Amino acid sequence: MGHLNDLKNHSNKKASLLAIGVFDGVHLGHQHLFSNLIKTSKDNNLLSAVLTFKNHPGTILNPDFHAQLVTTTQDKIKLIESTGVDFVVPISFDKELSQLSAKSFIELLQKHLNMKGLSVGPDFHMGANREADVSKLSILGKDMGFFVNTPSLFEKTKIPVRSSSVRSSLLSGDIELANSILGRKFSLSGEVIKGFQRGKDLGFPTANLSLDVNQIIPKNGIYATQVTLNNHLFNGATSIGTNPTFNNEHKSIETFILDFNRNIYGENITVEFISKIRDEETFNSTEDLIIQMENDVKKIQQILKINN
Repeated sequence: MGHLNDLKNHSNKKASLLAIGVFDGVHLGHQHLFSNLIKTSKDNNLLSAVLTFKNHPGTILNPDFHAQLVTTTQDKIKLIESTGVDFVVPISFDKELSQLSAKSFIELLQKHLNMKGLSVGPDFHMGANREADVSKLSILGKDMGFFVNTPSLFEKTKIPVRSSSVRSSLLSGDIELANSILGRKFSLSGEVIKGFQRGKDLGFPTANLSLDVNQIIPKNGIYATQVTLNNHLFNGATSIGTNPTFNNEHKSIETFILDFNRNIYGENITVEFISKIRDEETFNSTEDLIIQMENDVKKIQQILKINN
């Protein structure tokens, strides 16, 4: 019972107002909810708390589900904490939790987190088979001694501000739209690993990124990016794809860090995406590829100069 052990590790004495959700991406809609959570908790002399899941519930509810997460669990927790909430409770979504009724889950939240209120969106559901909507939770609250706060949804773009909208934008290569929904630059973090080292031979040595298998990867193509290494920021040209000119089979994420010449194998970097400049292409020769890469770098330098 992973979820129960996780709750026990976060027991607190002071009463709390709680937001619950996957919160993948911690986009502007989530930030809007957390801002309201903080204000309402202060108005009611409560701690503001966020309960989120270490794994996507879909992986438990559907064996064929493959998570494509906008943020890793570690990054998600950091982003939620940065909003100013009092504490974050990451728990495992396991089979036992999926079978709990809303009432049984609330009893656990009251016991371990001293939950006195829920702050949730109007389309929120809780319990096995999504049994309890906001209306039913309000009725339960009258009997169980908690209140339900439902702030309005946040709308900014022409499409709904949802994690699914971010995923769709990334998969189509629309980085600008994804960033506008997130309220920050989409990023990928990981360890620099050895690749085929063709970039070095071509005059463009690249840092190959190792990623969480459950994290979403933007559409194949060439991107203007910024790279953070040891708290230093560099401009970058990032290629996502299979390098069709060389008939590779596996997708890779390779970043040429501009004005940089150091071996960083084994170090961790963060790559922030600014804009997609072109699709992945197959070239007739390595000479044609090199010419295109030189043009890509010039274009990316212009884009990043405007964005800095």
